[in-house]
Amino acid sequence: MLHGEPELVGRAAAIRTDAWTYVYRTCENDELYDRVHDPAETNNVAHDAGNAAIVAGLRDRILAWLVETSDVVPLTRDPRMEPALVAQFLSTS
Repeated sequence: MLHGEPELVGRAAAIRTDAWTYVYRTCENDELYDRVHDPAETNNVAHDAGNAAIVAGLRDRILAWLVETSDVVPLTRDPRMEPALVAQFLSTS
């Protein structure tokens, strides 16, 4: 849909707990919503000084999840991979 304007496409990751919704965006400000006192999630409280530890903790959880789940070994060989690298990889496996 936005192929003609890739600069408008941002990446985001979000995490929800019973109390909070945190949204991390690569090109925009963080978002934090208090799900208990603002169930409609209309008031972004990410930049309130008292919430800095909550933002940091939820951001760390997202980063940990990304690290744990993003290192995927493909099921088939990538045809762009140089044959010498394939041979080296197979010899060390």
